[in-house]
Amino acid sequence: TGVQTCALPIRTFVLGKYSSIDAHRKVLGFAAAFLKYLAQVKVDPRYLSFTLFLERPKTTRVKKAITERIVTREDIASLFNRIDVYAEKGNISAQKKRNFRAFALLASYTGLRPSTIQRLTVGQFKAALNEEKPILHILAEQEKNRVEHYVPLHPSVVSTINEVLTHDFGEKDDDKPLFMFHSFEKWLERQKISLPRVRDLNKAH
Repeated sequence: TGVQTCALPIRTFVLGKYSSIDAHRKVLGFAAAFLKYLAQVKVDPRYLSFTLFLERPKTTRVKKAITERIVTREDIASLFNRIDVYAEKGNISAQKKRNFRAFALLASYTGLRPSTIQRLTVGQFKAALNEEKPILHILAEQEKNRVEHYVPLHPSVVSTINEVLTHDFGEKDDDKPLFMFHSFEKWLERQKISLPRVRDLNKAH
């Protein structure tokens, strides 16, 4: 039929012109949607049978590799040791020591993105620590994927966060960010603390 004669060349053209799987999905999807439209307008379900000629080739899913940046418990301990040494020498303040440790602990136990952690406020942590079982409420606008969710806090994290709140913030600071993110980021860049399990030397810190 005319539709079959048209569908096959369209599929061949799309597969030859575009190398991207996403492009195949999009263009062939538009063609299949048009056949569905014709079936509705002309009240003829036979048009739908020709979508068979617009199917994409079967692809083998590639298994995702493990992240190149492997951070172990020993690496975190090494970071804490470096923070303590710098604090003892007076190179960073007691406030920064508390804040840097709290940031690292929260990231380690929760897996939250640094971009999310830097947006967390004093008020959010106060609310979390007031719960019988401390749970941090992450707002949609604070997450890269824009999904609101809750994160349970480990007792070690609770203890460290509570220390920061007690020493460094007051009752009127609820809207302030809890973490000294940019200061910690710059300090880490200067330290280049090694990560032994990372093969790429350019990323092994």
